[in-house]
Amino acid sequence: MPWGNVTYYSCRECGQSRRFLAVENRPVIALLDQNAPAEQQTTPQAIRINWLSRRDLFDFDAVEIVQANDEAVERFAVQVGNDTDIVRQDRYQEIVCRIAPSCQLSENSRRVLAHTFGTVEG
Repeated sequence: MPWGNVTYYSCRECGQSRRFLAVENRPVIALLDQNAPAEQQTTPQAIRINWLSRRDLFDFDAVEIVQANDEAVERFAVQVGNDTDIVRQDRYQEIVCRIAPSCQLSENSRRVLAHTFGTVEG
């Protein structure tokens, strides 16, 4: 959102910002990993924000489920399904959700993810 000569990132509805985050053409990944050391992991390739630490929706380009139980995954999917943000709503069917081989999700959780996102891998 422009503000004078400064660009900052904020909520489209209220204009407030939690914290400045320079994305710089890197994908933002919604991470579900109960063993992640921090809420946010930034690398030159991507920014991973752990939804399990945050429990709030944000704009993301992909989903990675590394280590999460069925209840957490289904809560995430329900929150996405109930999202009222018009910009995000239109993008969910284009998003790829990757599930790590070590993450043992039920078939029901996988069906919920397949209904919520465009592609589910893993």
